Amino acid sequence: MLSIIVPTLGNRLVEMEELLDSLAQQANKQFEVICAIQGNLEAVNNLLLKYSFPVKSLSLKRRGLSFARNEALKLVSKDAKFVTLSDDDCWYPPHTVERVLELGEDFNGCLCFQIFDPKINEYYKHYNDAFDGNVSLRKSLKVSSIEIFISKEIIDTGVRFDERFGLGTNYPSGEENIFLFDIIKKGSTIKYYPEIIVFHLKPVWKNKEYIFKGKGALFARLYNKPLAYLMVNLYAVMKSKYSNNLFMDIRNMVAEVRTFNN
Repeated sequence: MLSIIVPTLGNRLVEMEELLDSLAQQANKQFEVICAIQGNLEAVNNLLLKYSFPVKSLSLKRRGLSFARNEALKLVSKDAKFVTLSDDDCWYPPHTVERVLELGEDFNGCLCFQIFDPKINEYYKHYNDAFDGNVSLRKSLKVSSIEIFISKEIIDTGVRFDERFGLGTNYPSGEENIFLFDIIKKGSTIKYYPEIIVFHLKPVWKNKEYIFKGKGALFARLYNKPLAYLMVNLYAVMKSKYSNNLFMDIRNMVAEVRTFNN
């Protein structure tokens, strides 16, 4: 069985209905939905009542994406084989559950795939075309949370999201990178399949603050300080086209490295 964790602030009900409709159309019905609700509780619960597949919901008074995911992980069924981390505005092709359970039947690591935007017929980001049976720490930095499927065996080791990172915190991104780093460091294997497994609208980057905000802290969480400073500079070069003031962005990231404590 696949457990699908869906945190929501309750402010994207149309998109969430598209997500739930796509789950109702799955070829394989061996899944459950765990919805961590952080706002608009009544409307979200009323939407969930429309569907016949298994749903667990919890109401959270504290906000934060990583916090919501960690709370939802406590409710994963003992019968689950894999867990995935959905957004409330993504949706799935009909084969998703079937394919994940097929590939993960005799595997207790982590699977990752591709995200595709069918409305503009483009991939969410650049992907490699070849299968990778052992995704490295470096390559895991490019993995997005909604394309990850984690075996229940890994969850049972106690790996969790660092609640200092993710939307709703001072460091609004990078939580999935930390999560995968921790999984790899525990000795688990991540396999990448060049297959579309989830749909999501492709983001348009226009000098978004969070492209740089929190990245210094992220590198300090993942690496030792000297390497973190090096990563800040490499990242700044890679993302310079999105910056309104690159000097200021680098300075802020360096300050985050300096002040962050693991």
